[in-house]
Amino acid sequence: MKEIAWQNLLAQSLNIEFERMHIEAKAYYGNEFKNMNGKKWGKKPDLIILHNLKIIHPKTNEEILKSPIGMEFKLGTKFNQITIGVVDQIKERYSQETYHFNNKDTPFKLGSLSFATTTSCSEGNVYTENYPEASNFFIERFCWRAKVAVLFKTKEFFWSYRNYHFNLKGEPVGRFEEHGKFKKYN
Repeated sequence: MKEIAWQNLLAQSLNIEFERMHIEAKAYYGNEFKNMNGKKWGKKPDLIILHNLKIIHPKTNEEILKSPIGMEFKLGTKFNQITIGVVDQIKERYSQETYHFNNKDTPFKLGSLSFATTTSCSEGNVYTENYPEASNFFIERFCWRAKVAVLFKTKEFFWSYRNYHFNLKGEPVGRFEEHGKFKKYN
């Protein structure tokens, strides 16, 4: 399956979850939006998520995952693609650009950046080929350092951002404590 087909599936899955959870949000992919400079494919995230939530980080009290969220989405079996995607986010390659949904809509810039892979959204591991637990640890912390959230799905979708996991509504559902031990909230 091509990457665009995976992006479509993720957008559909997220939109179903948003509807199920009664969240006013929508995920877009592919040609549903483009860069204002006319480049259809260049300097454009793989997905954009619009939402009306105000998500506050419990420790820093800063607003995080601001709408619209630009997401880079890669295959979870190709480590070179994963690292390129992460580097693109860290360099804020997409955050300086202006986007629109069609020529009549108001142009917009991204509020936040995020990263996901096919396997982080299906199996809960960023990379599945070798040492998946190590790849989660490495990629998550690399992304956190650059203020990029990572999207995962085990039983439900959740965002991983700076030691915390947040559900799609933006509520903290757990955090990493000393020695990397994860504590899930009830």
